[in-house]
Amino acid sequence: MDLTYPFSRSKVAAEFIQKQGLSKEFILGSKDTIVSPISAYIDKKIFYIEYNQLGSFFNNKQRIYLKKQSELINKIDSAIKDNLKKNVLILSEPLEVTNTQLKIIKIKEFRDSILAEERYYIYLVEKNN
Repeated sequence: MDLTYPFSRSKVAAEFIQKQGLSKEFILGSKDTIVSPISAYIDKKIFYIEYNQLGSFFNNKQRIYLKKQSELINKIDSAIKDNLKKNVLILSEPLEVTNTQLKIIKIKEFRDSILAEERYYIYLVEKNN
């Protein structure tokens, strides 16, 4: 089975981020356990949206889960504040909520993996003027 589909897509997603020159940008991720492997591959801390902090590995016994994508959008909006650089958003599920304050563009998705949680959706995010 893993000859057809890889176990995880984290390495390929990280390589994409590096090849696109996005690893030097501000990177936000949702679901710490899912985005931590990408942080390791690109050797850079990622902003964990749920915990409102940067990290490369997050070991928190008290997990925080956002129940609605609208909560996620609000946290992203707060996190990027007045950042003029590109903001890279990594999620483990597609974003289905829109927001007039943010311009969110999906640039790549990696869905074909055995490990369902490690499917990646990569977006560019910036504030709307």
